[in-house]
Order: sequence, then C-alpha cells, then structure tokens
Amino acid sequence: MVAKVEINLLRVVFDTNVVLSALLFRAGRVSWISDAWKGKRIIPLISKETLVELIRVLNYPKFKLTPLEQQTVLEAFLPYAEI
Repeated sequence: MVAKVEINLLRVVFDTNVVLSALLFRAGRVSWISDAWKGKRIIPLISKETLVELIRVLNYPKFKLTPLEQQTVLEAFLPYAEI
C-alpha cells in the first residue's frame, strides 16, 4: 500500500505591484515569484477586488499592452491563484 503524502503549500497574498513586476519584468528582482507559483511551490491568493485592480492596471498606457497581451499576462497568473 502506498501512503498518500499531503503537502500544504504556502498561500501568499501579494500586492498588485509585486504581481505586475513578477509578470512583466522577467529580469526584475521579484521575477522568481512567478517561477514559484508556476512551479507549485506557493499559491498566490487574490480577492475579487484585487483582480479588478490588476485588470485596471494592466490597461495603463505606460505598459503599452494590447488586449491580447493583457489576457496573456492574466493567463500566466490566474490559473495558479486561489480566489
């Protein structure tokens, strides 16, 4: 019989700016964070309000992201996040 091992991953609440930096600036100081959630070493937590803020900020002209690029950024985060 094989024993089932339960792993409790660290659930983390990130500031919107940290999430944006991790997603948009791959060579930045916090780029490791996106690797951590993609590698299932942490679970980012996000509220509905924070998600609305993230969507709003991705639309800022300074980022120059097309709607498709904004969607791609969200797809690199949301599947790993717990609401």
